[in-house]
Amino acid sequence: MEEEDQKEMIAAGVDKTLYLCFGEYNQQGMVSYTIQALRLRDFGPHKVNIKQLGVYIIGQGLRPNMGIGAFGSKIVLAGGCESIYDGCKYRSCPSKDMYVFETEDPNEPIKDPCDVFNNSTLQRGKSCPLVAQHDGKLYVLSTLCLKTWARDPFRGGFEMFDPKVGKWATLPESPTFGYIRHSRWTSYVVVGSNIFVSTLCCPIYRFDMADPNHQWKQHNFTDCSEFPMPLDCQTLAVETRHGDWVLFTCKLEAHLIADDKDYPKDDNYDMFDDFHRHLLEWKGTSMSVCLMSKDLTSLKALEPLKLPHLDTLPRRVRNIEPMLVHLGAQTVCLILSADTRDGAMREKQIFSMMFEFEIVESRCALAFRNFYGPFKFTYDADGPSDSRTTRVGMLGAILL
Repeated sequence: MEEEDQKEMIAAGVDKTLYLCFGEYNQQGMVSYTIQALRLRDFGPHKVNIKQLGVYIIGQGLRPNMGIGAFGSKIVLAGGCESIYDGCKYRSCPSKDMYVFETEDPNEPIKDPCDVFNNSTLQRGKSCPLVAQHDGKLYVLSTLCLKTWARDPFRGGFEMFDPKVGKWATLPESPTFGYIRHSRWTSYVVVGSNIFVSTLCCPIYRFDMADPNHQWKQHNFTDCSEFPMPLDCQTLAVETRHGDWVLFTCKLEAHLIADDKDYPKDDNYDMFDDFHRHLLEWKGTSMSVCLMSKDLTSLKALEPLKLPHLDTLPRRVRNIEPMLVHLGAQTVCLILSADTRDGAMREKQIFSMMFEFEIVESRCALAFRNFYGPFKFTYDADGPSDSRTTRVGMLGAILL
């Protein structure tokens, strides 16, 4: 790749910092959240020089399944799941906890959420929430429905914080909670000011954060009745030069080699997924790609975007976790984290690559215009903050 192309490709990320949020899980089901800061401008045209600005501990022994998002210059962790004893056994309940990391104060980045949110807290607990901002307001939407002691669903709901008002306001909950007999999970994608949600056997609904009426509306596309991309993965929406939207979803095509014999049998850190318990091998990784029209009336699947560059990465891994970050214009960063070594606590390798894309209308597909990577670095070279840590998971990636 020519040096000028590389400079153009990463121009949007110059003077910005990439924040990777990790969770260190222990056998008691608690999580220590940390944030690793990396400066993007340290990427050279002929070699990779990643500068780690610091690893910050948000807190130890916190709730699992918290949501992570940006709010101005701050990174907010919200919600989660807490175990409450009901007299017979412990049950998982949604949490109202919140933590705030201020990126503009590296000396004292951990802030009291009461100071940030005017002594106002979430009115209801949120499980695995979407945390999104729009027009200076923060939105927290629960995406996992749990059961109460009476086996009724915890609704969790949807809330908004407006700094001008200084308190949290309850919004209509996602209509997907009416389909919990099919799936407890709500899949979502944020497209501009719009939040699209759906789940199994459920229509697509849309919430426009710019609409003061604050209503969920069933959304009908002219060419599909359900999301054409995988429902259980992160989806990133990137606006094109012409105002349309490209939706990227990275779902790793990995097959099972063997059960993970090194994994602690009594580890109960994640009650929803045992994907991490297996030894996997990558094969033919690609990204699902969809094109949404600027007027939000059309949504169609394009040819999958092949990633042959991943052939240079280790194949026998555990705990594969992809994240997608928009770097500006039509440039995207794909970040993959994986455990690549043996032992109960493995070394966490982070693989990253950047690419600029263009739409090839004749083939109804995307193509790489520029590509940079892959390169890698290790998470927290000083080791985990808790000696009881059995796994490290990448939970979010934010560019500020």
